[in-house]
Amino acid sequence: LKTQEQNIELIVSSPLTRTLQTAQLSFPSQVAKGTPLVAEENVRETVNFLCDCRREVSLLRNDFPGVDFSRISSGVDPVWARYAEQFGSQDDFDGHRESGDLPAIADRATEALRFLASCQETSIAVVSHNAFLTHMFNSDLGGIVEFGDDKVKSFLQKPWQ
Repeated sequence: LKTQEQNIELIVSSPLTRTLQTAQLSFPSQVAKGTPLVAEENVRETVNFLCDCRREVSLLRNDFPGVDFSRISSGVDPVWARYAEQFGSQDDFDGHRESGDLPAIADRATEALRFLASCQETSIAVVSHNAFLTHMFNSDLGGIVEFGDDKVKSFLQKPWQ
């Protein structure tokens, strides 16, 4: 079905510019009628490369005035800063940062699911990223997502390619 035909009550998006743009472009009728669009740090991309660094919230608020950024607790990107402190700048280290830290991704995925479960809305669109979702649904750590349906599980659990 087209997204305009969906009865979406809440849109939750990663706070990265590309996903905020995707959320607005994918759900134009919902955004136009005032469906809440919430930026959620815990559904953001795995933090590996400079393109995964979140812009300052003040800049994002300017570019996306209709987005609720109240769940973003820091103006600057604390996740990128943590890995930059550990590994150095992108010029110093161009390998995987957070993808090598599975417990950190599992913690974020768990917090994201807790947030979604706490929402009053039952029809929620989540705009996230391939690498994060792949980690969430295929974690070697287990226990992040429990599937009630084998068809859904086989669709969402795909090997890394």
